[in-house]
Amino acid sequence: MNAQKNTETQAPQSKADDKLDSRQALLEVAKPIFANRGYDAATVKELAEAANVNVSLISYYFGGKEGLYRACILNFAQSRMEAMDRILCEPKSQDEFRLRLRMFAEEMIDVHLREPDLCTIIHRDIDMGQPVATEIFKDVFFQLFLRLENFLRHAEKIKLIGKPRRLEITTSLVFGSLIEFLKAEKKRLLLGRDSISDKKYREDFIETWLDLLEFGLRPRPASTDRSKA
Repeated sequence: MNAQKNTETQAPQSKADDKLDSRQALLEVAKPIFANRGYDAATVKELAEAANVNVSLISYYFGGKEGLYRACILNFAQSRMEAMDRILCEPKSQDEFRLRLRMFAEEMIDVHLREPDLCTIIHRDIDMGQPVATEIFKDVFFQLFLRLENFLRHAEKIKLIGKPRRLEITTSLVFGSLIEFLKAEKKRLLLGRDSISDKKYREDFIETWLDLLEFGLRPRPASTDRSKA
């Protein structure tokens, strides 16, 4: 009797788990397929086969291929927004300003190492003007830029940095220098250079990036030489 009751109560949960597993499987296999083949070349048949699910489940869960593509990027974008909300809080001191920029760089690097397929999709498809990627960029990813711009605006307001000639340009240079360095990872590896996945190289890059932001190309004041600390 008890065994029968346990079976009856567990069955609905098992079905729910199967649904979650199928949906998650589609999201996971879609990332490398969209990254390697592109949105247009990827087919619902190969997406379903890669996830080992019925092709009808793509429509059931996502409304079709575009919905699956959109879900992959939006899930990724939402987690990035939540991370940036935590990291890019208004700094109260020079040390906190540098620390939060360090956290920002570390988060961006970790994302590129953890989610190379999604980063490939986003960088390539936005550059190519893929309609869905462009729409999500305007609606979601641009908010990351605005978070950084507000962070720098506050730093300027309390005189942690000098007044920029144009804050939008300064923010673009800060954000763009980091993104372009990460996008160049495959080229560095092709040329036999060090990888951003190497802990020492990653640390050297972050410190160099921070020094350029804080001191520019002027000689660093001896009193702030952190390498001797």
